[in-house]
Parts: sequence; C-alpha cells; structure tokens
Amino acid sequence: MNGTFAYSGINTKIHGMKSKLITMREYKEIACMSSVPEVMRYLQGTNGYKNLFPESADDDFYHRENLEQLLTLSMYENYSSIYTFATISQRKFLDMYFVHYETRLIKQLLRKTMNKRPLTVDYTTLQPYFDRFSDIPVQKCFQAETTEDLISSLSGTRYYKTLEAVNAMPEKNLFDYEISLDLYLFKTLWKEKNKYLKGEDLQIVTDMYGYKIDLLNLQWIYRCKKYYRMTPAEIYNMVIPVRHKLKAVQIHAMVESDSVKNFLDVLSDTFYGGNLSELDNISIEKYYNRKIYKLYTSAFRKHPYSLACIMTYLYLQEQEIQLLTQITEGVRYSYPPEDIIKLINNGGDYH
Repeated sequence: MNGTFAYSGINTKIHGMKSKLITMREYKEIACMSSVPEVMRYLQGTNGYKNLFPESADDDFYHRENLEQLLTLSMYENYSSIYTFATISQRKFLDMYFVHYETRLIKQLLRKTMNKRPLTVDYTTLQPYFDRFSDIPVQKCFQAETTEDLISSLSGTRYYKTLEAVNAMPEKNLFDYEISLDLYLFKTLWKEKNKYLKGEDLQIVTDMYGYKIDLLNLQWIYRCKKYYRMTPAEIYNMVIPVRHKLKAVQIHAMVESDSVKNFLDVLSDTFYGGNLSELDNISIEKYYNRKIYKLYTSAFRKHPYSLACIMTYLYLQEQEIQLLTQITEGVRYSYPPEDIIKLINNGGDYH
C-alpha cells in the first residue's frame, strides 16, 4: 500500500483538526483579556474547544482549574480521534506514542506527592483514555499520598523499575525523577520504532526523533554549563544515550568544555552549528523551540502522506496547550498584554 493511499484519509482528518488550532491573532486577543473566565468564554466560541464545554455550564464553571482540565481533555480527545481514524499500522505508532502522555501524567503526580501541588485534573476525566491505551492504574495513582505509594501503584508497569531505581538513591529530588522519565521516554521510542515501523515511516520517525534528541541534548548541556555549573559526570547522567547527527566525540567535547564559549566553539563544528549568532539575542529555549517547530512543519510539508502528518499535529496541539496555559497565567496575574504577547512571539519563553 503506497503512502498516498494509506494516508489520504488520515491526512484529510489531520488537516481538518489542524485548521481548528488557535491562530496567532487569537492568541493576541486572549493576551489582552482581563480574567480567566473571559479567556474560557472566548475558547468556548472556538471550533477547537467549544464541544468540550458542558452545555449547562454556569458562572461557577469558569475558573482556572476547569480550564486546565479542559485543555488536558482536548489533548486526549484529539489523540483518541486520530487513533479511531487510523489504520492498523498507524495505530502501532500511536500505541508507541502514548508513552508521552504516560510520562506527562507521572510527572504531574510526582509534583503532587513531592511538592504538594494539587492536581488540576480529575482522574475520572482521564480514566477512559488510560483504560483504552495504557496499563497505568490511574485511580490508584491519583490516590497515592506519597512518592513511595505512587511508585508502588505503578508496580507491573514499564515505569516501575526506572522510578524505583531513583527512589533507591540516598539523595534524590523531583528533577532526578523527571530526568529519569525523559531518558526512559526517548530510549524507549528510539528502540521501539524499529520494531513497529518500516520504510519511509521508519526513516521519517528516525529523523524527527533523532533531531529532537540531539537538540534536547544540546539544550541540556548548554543549560548545565551556563546556569547550573554542573560537573561533567553530572551532565553525562542527563544526556540521552542516542545520537543522530551528533558524534560521540562531539558530545564528549561539549560535556567536558570548561565554559559556555568553549561549548559553542565545539557546537559550531557540528551539524547544528549554523546560525549560532542567534544565541546572542535569544535564550536557548527559544533557539530549541524554533528548531523543533521548523523540523516538524518542514517534515509535514515534505512528507504529507506519512507519519509526519500525525507527529506534527500532536506536537502542535501540545504546544498550543502549553502556550494557552502560560498565557492564561499571565492574564490571571495581570501581566501587561505586551509582555504576554512577547511570550507568544518567543514561543513560550519570556526571555
């Protein structure tokens, strides 16, 4: 089955869903609003979110916690909609992709148990999706009061050994758990793609994840050098053990560099060394966001009848949820609209 035939239906579906994403004009209108309820009522009038609001919503419904729950629900709803429309081979990729949502949820639960941050989503909202796509016992996880209880509730899942290994460390914090989940996520995806994909789809997923992993490693090494003064041994523990366009000797040289300047000197000779002058004017986060956005949208444009269309949409929707959450926080705390618009223009980065 050729790519055009296999992806004609899902491509049409994705284009329709993509047309409902929030536009730059709409983001700027939201940035100028004066309250969270005003933001919610605005989203209720958009094609992408109107069907998620209860028909009988009263004034008490329009508050921040319900907004975050709706945004989370939209992510799972759209994933489920794509899954229902997908072919058997496309579902194999989507089954693999669900690890993104599992690690995202576990991180939220860890923040709850370690930092005593209340969850803004009800487990009953997520239960249908995790019952369908995952073996994580959502209700049991949400009821966990301590990190040990949470890890215990994940016994029998793919995450137990990773989290238990961190828990056994004499000193650990939330960052240690989160970085272990990130490492597990990308190592798993890199390995499983070869089992479930072939041909053009395998090559596209390899390139898209390969570039993303390289760029994440560059971002983490740079941040460790510039902001945290971490030792090379500490940095190596954070590096995803996957290389795409970066060579092992280049990773080694960047980790061992004794300054940000020397790091950039090494980076300039790598595949990603072009346009480094941008880093004089923008943060590493914006640099990373620009590169990833270009990577996904370019892949969608060049390979519309492939997994690139699904991967790009899921990425764009996750970015939309993150940006809407950040903008709403700006509105909630009465940030000047021009500062919130700066956040939008910087791809979710106030720098």
